[in-house]
Amino acid sequence: HEVTLLEASHETGGQLRVAAAGPTREELMDFIFYLEHELRRLHVDLRLNTPATKESILGLNPDMLVVATGATPLAPDFPFDEDARVVTVWDLLGRRATERRQRAIVLDDAAGFWHGISAAEFLAERGTVVELLTPGRAVGMAIPFESVARVHQRLFANGVTLRPMVRIESVTGTTVRLANSISGTPLECVESDLIVVKTKQRAEDGLVHEMTGHVPALIAIGDCVAPQAAEPRRP
Repeated sequence: HEVTLLEASHETGGQLRVAAAGPTREELMDFIFYLEHELRRLHVDLRLNTPATKESILGLNPDMLVVATGATPLAPDFPFDEDARVVTVWDLLGRRATERRQRAIVLDDAAGFWHGISAAEFLAERGTVVELLTPGRAVGMAIPFESVARVHQRLFANGVTLRPMVRIESVTGTTVRLANSISGTPLECVESDLIVVKTKQRAEDGLVHEMTGHVPALIAIGDCVAPQAAEPRRP
């Protein structure tokens, strides 16, 4: 096949590049470097800063369209006012939230994969006082067994406070209201300059629907089909 790759960003890698920004996760960049090398070796026409649109795709007259438009983080499921500084894990690790903060709360999800841990380590290594909260019964529930002990060692060494079975009820300015994630019982209010959340993601499948019936063949792959982890999880 003669392949043209339309990349909306100024660089390849997508969420894998964001994940690689987490401390100890830098080796993920090796896979990106390998794939970029393969693009050059196979003479793929890579077009950066080029969002895919119906018009631009039809202008290429493709025999097959492969849609890999990914997913977008949803808003947090708790209310917060305009004075609160609430960002997603993707904002933080993707360097879209760069200002320094003295205190931060990182709210992971109950699954407990690398997202919240990477965000907590990223901030702690830069001198921020971090509390890592999870509605689950423990932090890092989905981290592989061979890695989780070292993860906890690093978190404690960086002064990160771990709080399981906690959820955020609301954020007003720097005041964060907490509750027990199981019973819903209100807990104390804490102060934080920054709140980082790992939210659910919405599949960006609009282009799939828009192009259906307009190209000879269409395949959707990756997070635009169903957002999920890039690494296999242990049962």
